[in-house]
Amino acid sequence: ALSICRRNACSLRLARLFCVEILTANTTGIDGSIEVYIDGSLAVSGRFAQNSGVLSSCYNSELGLTVKSPTAGAWAGQVRFSQDGGITWADMDCPNCMDGNGTAGVLVVDGGSSGADLGSMACLHGDSCDLS
Repeated sequence: ALSICRRNACSLRLARLFCVEILTANTTGIDGSIEVYIDGSLAVSGRFAQNSGVLSSCYNSELGLTVKSPTAGAWAGQVRFSQDGGITWADMDCPNCMDGNGTAGVLVVDGGSSGADLGSMACLHGDSCDLS
């Protein structure tokens, strides 16, 4: 909790400490779409330009994050989290992704099967993949 005081009156406000940031890679050939679900509800969907943000939000507690691509064509990028309100960051892991052949720490989602060479974590065939 965060204490805010003004003119001798204080109030408590919950600090939003769990943050998630999803950024599209700066790589050619990533013209596919991504869907991001937070606790089972669709939060973001679409195609995103290279090096552009997909999601950047903070929450009161940890949440369930799932990604997938409903279309052929790969999306690749970095998904990271912070447990201290954005002071320090770490890459999220994808325990039910396939191992990819590309850059470490990069997640690929593809409704088809051709994107595994773009990242170290590959969520292919339109599968839903959980991040932790």
